Amino acid sequence: MEFSVAQQEYIRGLKEELKEQDHVSVANFERILSLTADQIKLEVEKSLSRLNELKVSENHASKKTRLAWVILRNFFEKNASAFESEDILPVMYGSIIFDDPRNLDFDILLVTERHGDEIEKMIDPWREVLNREWKKVGSEGHISHLPMDRLRMHCEAFQKGWKENSFYVDMDFGQAAIVMSGEPINGKIEEYREQVWKLASETPVLMGALAMNLGETVIEREIRRAGLRD
Repeated sequence: MEFSVAQQEYIRGLKEELKEQDHVSVANFERILSLTADQIKLEVEKSLSRLNELKVSENHASKKTRLAWVILRNFFEKNASAFESEDILPVMYGSIIFDDPRNLDFDILLVTERHGDEIEKMIDPWREVLNREWKKVGSEGHISHLPMDRLRMHCEAFQKGWKENSFYVDMDFGQAAIVMSGEPINGKIEEYREQVWKLASETPVLMGALAMNLGETVIEREIRRAGLRD
């Protein structure tokens, strides 16, 4: 696969960061980048298919995970007006959608079309409220925000050869993988998934990031499902 100069610089920086944290991730990323565009897309599709197989629906989950879903639904119902007014789509990911009661925290991605300061101000108070309720079922959780306009900005910058802030690129590319694999608590996610797929098809480094993030999620979930890691 061919990458622009800007994408190559980002890849070099990312590999240097990964070397300090996880040599397995570096090797996996290098392997993915050696594939053709069609092969990388196939990796993404295979990982998404496997993650769907590993997911456990709310009705078929363990008692503890079902209680966690009740807590989440109550929270979203109480704050429905704020989610509607800011046009926020909450997407669940992590232990709750894979019925992993031993590692049960809440992982929520708030997806919006545009960045908004009001949304950022809401995240910490919402996290505090949920953390108090979550003590009944598990450990403290995470709430993050992906504005789609910022993801588009990264991709357009790479396509034009501009340098991008690697902190936000890494974070948003990882969250783009959550859009593709997570479960919306209410509302429809298909439109956002189509946007991510279109951007990834036009921006090879994003498609590579999807393949890496989704592939590592598959490995993590399979290990936990087998009971080999808490």
